[in-house]
Amino acid sequence: VTATATDSAGNTSPFTPPFDILWVNLGPEDARWALQRLALSYTEVHGWEFDSVDLSDYDLLLVGSARWEPGEDYLQSLVDRKADIADFVSSGGGLVVLGHTNEWSEGTGQDWTWVPVTVSARSDPGRKRLVAPEHLVAQGLNDNDFNRWWVNGAKYFTSWEWPGATSVAQGGKDTHSQLLVGPFGAGRMALCGSFPDADDSGDPLLGNLLYWTAGALIDFSPQLVETYPEDGGPAAPQTGLRLQFSEIVSPATVSDASLTVTGSSSGAATGQFITFEGLNVVRFLPHAPFQVGEWVTVTLKATVEDMTGNGLDGDGDGV
Repeated sequence: VTATATDSAGNTSPFTPPFDILWVNLGPEDARWALQRLALSYTEVHGWEFDSVDLSDYDLLLVGSARWEPGEDYLQSLVDRKADIADFVSSGGGLVVLGHTNEWSEGTGQDWTWVPVTVSARSDPGRKRLVAPEHLVAQGLNDNDFNRWWVNGAKYFTSWEWPGATSVAQGGKDTHSQLLVGPFGAGRMALCGSFPDADDSGDPLLGNLLYWTAGALIDFSPQLVETYPEDGGPAAPQTGLRLQFSEIVSPATVSDASLTVTGSSSGAATGQFITFEGLNVVRFLPHAPFQVGEWVTVTLKATVEDMTGNGLDGDGDGV
């Protein structure tokens, strides 16, 4: 994959990621394919090669993934260098861990012992849900994005000793944490009990984890990306409206003060606003049908905000 960047004058140049990634490959190719689709360059080593790596050459350490328990020879180098990894992150580095999955096993005793904080994990199949949509790492994501990662046998964290950590997603039968993120010294870590599936549907989540952990994720304003009915399209008089945003918007900011619906003949419409927890969709159900043949105008104000307080980007300029 070759990525390029184009400036406002149309000049094209190679795209250079703002951080250097060391990927410790513990298994199948899912993480490799995702990194390539994200146009992120990386240095790859296998678990048993990690003992000779100079971490000071990198900004971010990515470990995983595997669809089975990696053997102890894969993990021993990580265990042996636990102090080095902790120093790397506490000095400003980033660490992203993609847990392996196996629905028939709890894994090996070394699975999480090498990370700089103490965590306990177990296998627990089940759907995941976003529980911290206000966190920057969740920007542009919804529940569906988390459930596009490997589900069967995914690992869930049952306990952790990590001051400042945020549980971004939960799941499984006991609503344990699927994704923990937070600071560690001057750096950041993201520990996830699963990994991207083979297609590109899980790429946005991995991209957010990498960019956020490296301190390079920008907090964008939300944009309206899709409507039903389509702009200028026909609809039955009783049709409700469906608005899809680029990220989850705060339900508290969606009301008749920030979103107005007006018929060219019937005037201002009243109705019910419906927001869906964990999804980036808003619906408006009118109390009465619109008149046949009239045009309906929907107006959104900048007071519609995302979960971090950014107002609506109405012209798509990223602000």
